[in-house]
Amino acid sequence: MNMHDYLRICRRRWATILLTLIVAVIAAAATYPFQPITYASTTKVFVSASSGTDLVQLQQGSSFAEQRAATYADLVDTPAVLGPVVRSLSLESSAAQLAEDVEAEGLPETTLLEITATAGSAQQAADVADAVVTSLQDVVDEIETSVEGTPVGDPGIMDLAVVQAAEVPVQPQSPRLDVTLGAGLVIGLILGVGLAFLRETLDTTIRRPEDFAPLTVAPLLGVTRREGGGREARRRKGRGTADSAAAFREMRMRLRFGESFSSPSSYVITSSVEGEGRTTVAVNLARSLAEGGRKTLLIGADFENPDLAEWLDMGDQSGEAGGLRDVLGGRVYLEDVIISGVEEGLDVILPGALEDQSMEPSSVDQVQVLLEACAENYDVTIIDTPALLSVSDAALLAQITTGVIVVTRYGTATRAQLATSFELLARARARVVGLVLAGVPMRGPDSLQERRQRPSRRSRGELEPGGVPPISAAERSHAGPRRLSETDASASVDSRRDRVVALPQDRG
Repeated sequence: MNMHDYLRICRRRWATILLTLIVAVIAAAATYPFQPITYASTTKVFVSASSGTDLVQLQQGSSFAEQRAATYADLVDTPAVLGPVVRSLSLESSAAQLAEDVEAEGLPETTLLEITATAGSAQQAADVADAVVTSLQDVVDEIETSVEGTPVGDPGIMDLAVVQAAEVPVQPQSPRLDVTLGAGLVIGLILGVGLAFLRETLDTTIRRPEDFAPLTVAPLLGVTRREGGGREARRRKGRGTADSAAAFREMRMRLRFGESFSSPSSYVITSSVEGEGRTTVAVNLARSLAEGGRKTLLIGADFENPDLAEWLDMGDQSGEAGGLRDVLGGRVYLEDVIISGVEEGLDVILPGALEDQSMEPSSVDQVQVLLEACAENYDVTIIDTPALLSVSDAALLAQITTGVIVVTRYGTATRAQLATSFELLARARARVVGLVLAGVPMRGPDSLQERRQRPSRRSRGELEPGGVPPISAAERSHAGPRRLSETDASASVDSRRDRVVALPQDRG
């Protein structure tokens, strides 16, 4: 991972980092009133050594005093120094406990010794600091060797002089609100970033096109952006935005890269799990193909969720005819369930009545005959199927179609689920012609910014109510070779019976 990946994770998980940060600051502020109040008082001592008047002797004495100052700093927290302090001030704590409240430090490159004492009251902190200096002087006089020839009882060779007396502090050393909140801020930031990276590690959902690479070699056909308002709003909005219209036009063009223009094609639209937008992709891709001049048939094969009519706003038309389930059951003819003219160049076969029963393997041969019949009149057939991990309908139909288009919604299916789906398709010997990443955010670290400069609003014009700009006559003339002619529409009864999958019992 590089710095860009780290920044992307932080941007993606900004809510986790911010929430953790807020919780940590609130927790720090909540502990502030309960923290013990302590005061600190500091005194500075000058350490000197007895020496002669010669310059060399003075320099040697200064170096010796600097070394001794560092030694005395370590001597301060010993019982020999602090024991007399406890007795003189009648403290309730022991010398070992007092050592935790007293700090001594020899200032670098000087002979100064800084002693700091902390206590629960301001006066006690100053008294302890003064008493420590007095006790230290006594211990030093006692342990330092006197100059040779000096009578017993005379001053030693080292002397400690107070250059800054301990003062009674006015403000407590702790707690400090700014320090407490700052500590909470730092801890919250560290925990938030750590939690963000932990969530990123545990999150195996598909979020970027690069996530497909370890799972399949199938190309990416397109990316659709996330549209707010939920499922019902997306149904009403349809393909009304310029971004979605452009996305499906791009899918239409990429789909034709590996397609033979001389023969009809059929595609299964599926996903790994429910709620990934496969019906949205099926409907809008079928619309885009039809507007590109190709005669298109959209077949609804999701019998458990037969809501294709709602996506197309068909209204009463959906109740006038049966559906694919009725054709496979032999109750109606194929041409009886085809709803023509739903949109220009687009016909539809609805799934039929709601049933919990999935497609049987024996129905595959019937669907194959149906697709062969449809190929006589349609350039492209789009089949909307259930999720691969729900039922096996998509895998069964994939064996008899040109290929499968797998739809994955941003942040929904995991890599393990998608890998299982590809394994099912591989076992069915299905050809995955492409992938669609749906619902990508319009902004954020995972949004796909357009590489090319987009045309101005004036140059591209306003969209029609359908949402996709009209296709030119030249583009329509370049479309596939097959059309539903009047001759086909007026074919004989015997010819029509040859194309149906199953005949009703009451028809001759």
